[in-house]
Amino acid sequence: MGRWIPNIPRFIKQCPECVRDDMEKYGETYFRRLHQLPGVVCCVVHRCVLFETHHPYRRGTRDAISVPNSRGLLRPCVENLSKPTFERHVFFASECQKLLDRRLEDCRWRVRSGYAKRAFAIGYRYRYLVDRYGLEKDILDFYGQDFLDSVGFHLKVANDENWVQRLLSPSASSSSGVATNLLLDNFLTVAESRRKAPSLRPPPWTCQNSCAPHYGQSVVETMRMARRCDGNRRVSGRFMCSCGYIFLAYLDSVDKNGEPLVDRIIEYGPYVAQRARELREAGISLKEVAHRLNMSKDSVKRILQFPVAATGTCTLGNTGGAKISP
Repeated sequence: MGRWIPNIPRFIKQCPECVRDDMEKYGETYFRRLHQLPGVVCCVVHRCVLFETHHPYRRGTRDAISVPNSRGLLRPCVENLSKPTFERHVFFASECQKLLDRRLEDCRWRVRSGYAKRAFAIGYRYRYLVDRYGLEKDILDFYGQDFLDSVGFHLKVANDENWVQRLLSPSASSSSGVATNLLLDNFLTVAESRRKAPSLRPPPWTCQNSCAPHYGQSVVETMRMARRCDGNRRVSGRFMCSCGYIFLAYLDSVDKNGEPLVDRIIEYGPYVAQRARELREAGISLKEVAHRLNMSKDSVKRILQFPVAATGTCTLGNTGGAKISP
């Protein structure tokens, strides 16, 4: 189940109702495999909380283990569960039961790269990346911290070491825990049924030029249809702002608010060139200027090669050089 050794239960768990049913039906009792899985704290059949016994849970132990009985119960695995949290535990246990019975027909969590694509298609987007902060926050709201803590998968939002980040990482190992895959796959499945991929909203769109005085305001009125010659036949458009900032974006690649996601910048405009020149004249290094303006060093160099008039725009052509268009 993808657990570290300290997280494995110390004692074998059992359901008192299952013990009673076994005695009536078979005349003897049995331990259930499902009840011993880490994170499972309830019985799916009787919908009750499991109890810990005095039998130790140790792999490869040579101690004799007796059959379960009602007198060997020590304490309930969890206490004071709210109804929503208990229902989540029942669902988690039922999914684990399907896994034990090999009845998970659609094991999409085996395809690790599918998580990022599914989240991106639902609407968890930040430019051309997955909005991991929004995804983690919604997962936490969906399951609740009490449930995640009780199954041993604490989630801290915006932490590079949490289990959501590890599953979304392209360099993650293929041997990650089954339980975390079940949790993430279930959330994405529910989210896909509730939400549709956002579409491009009507104009005006938000200006993406951070150097312009109207940055972040809905002032972009003009968009010209275009098509990229990259063989994927995805329709794109050129979004042109009055400040001279022009960017290319796919019409099917938008954020959750319907705003286009920048794919390539066509023209930076005079505000960016003026800001870059001011930073350089202040003695700031070229690398720092590129970092502040979210550009490459080569783009900053090309922009600084030409004086920009108040009415001109700075264009980066396909040849790699910068030119000034009146």
